[in-house]
Amino acid sequence: MSALHRTILVLFSLTMLSGCAQEVVRKFEYHEPMNTVVWPHPPDMPRYRLIGELYGESNFKQEEKQRSFLQIIVGLFVGKARPNLLQRPQSGYTDELGRVYVTDVSRQAVLLFDIPNNRLQVIGSLRSDLPMLSPISVTAAPQGDIYVSDSEQAVVARLRRDGTPVSIIGKNVLNRPTGIAYDTVSKNLFVSDTQDHDIKVFDESGNLVQLIGSRGEGSGQ
Repeated sequence: MSALHRTILVLFSLTMLSGCAQEVVRKFEYHEPMNTVVWPHPPDMPRYRLIGELYGESNFKQEEKQRSFLQIIVGLFVGKARPNLLQRPQSGYTDELGRVYVTDVSRQAVLLFDIPNNRLQVIGSLRSDLPMLSPISVTAAPQGDIYVSDSEQAVVARLRRDGTPVSIIGKNVLNRPTGIAYDTVSKNLFVSDTQDHDIKVFDESGNLVQLIGSRGEGSGQ
C-alpha cells in the first residue's frame, strides 16, 4: 500500500470515528425528593412543596452529543475531574434570572447554579487579592449584583452576577458579619454583626449610616 493510500485510509477512519462519537452535555434538573414534603402539614392548607434538592454538578444531567475524534483523545488523557459538590451550605439566594447562589463555608466559596445556561460556577474570591474564607450569607445588590458576607474576613463584598469583584464594604468596621439583607426602598444594606451584637446599616456607597441594637436584655438591645 502506498503512502498516499495509507493517508487516505487514516483520514477516512478519523472521519468515521468523529461521526459516531458522543460528547457529554449537561442539562440541569433537581434531585427529586424520595417523599412528598409540604408545609404546613395537613390538616392545614399546604402553601409550600419541596420540588427538588441541590447538590452540585450532579444536578446537571449528562446528555449525549456528537464530538470530534480530537475531543475523544483529549478526554482520554485528561480524564474526569472530581465533581464540585456542596459540603456545608449556609444560605442561598435566587436572582431574577432564576440562577441560585449558595454560600458554602467548607468549600470557602459561593456555588452558582446557573440553571438557564446549564452550568455550575464556583466563585471563590471577594476581590482579586482576597479569597473567601467563611462566606455566610448572600443576597441581592443594586443593578443585579450580589452581596456576600465573610465572617472571617470581616467584610461584605459586592460582586457582579458572574462573581467579578466590585467593592468591599465594612473593612475595619465589621467584626464578624453573618446575615445580610438589602432594602430596595432605602437602598441600604443591613448586616448582622454577631461579635458586636448589633446590626450595622450601610448605604449604597458602603458608608456606615446607622447602628441598631447592642448587647443586653433591655429595650432595643
